[in-house]
Amino acid sequence: MMQKQLALQVINALSDDAPLSEIVERVEFLAAIQKGLDQLDHGEGIPHEEVKRQLASWLARCQSHSTFLENHDETRISSVSPVKK
Repeated sequence: MMQKQLALQVINALSDDAPLSEIVERVEFLAAIQKGLDQLDHGEGIPHEEVKRQLASWLARCQSHSTFLENHDETRISSVSPVKK
């Protein structure tokens, strides 16, 4: 299917009162998918195992950061003295 035809099909699937921002969002999403497929066709993709490794590393960092923030907030709250009137 030609790119223009694909974009028109996506646009035509939206409701008639869809805002322009939603139309643009859908077309940009479609373009991003096509870009990724083109990259894969040119051998520019990341192997599945590498993606899993990167994701695991990222999730571990996020969990560590989240735990730090939770502990930091609890420490800060417990060290605050009550306000005396």
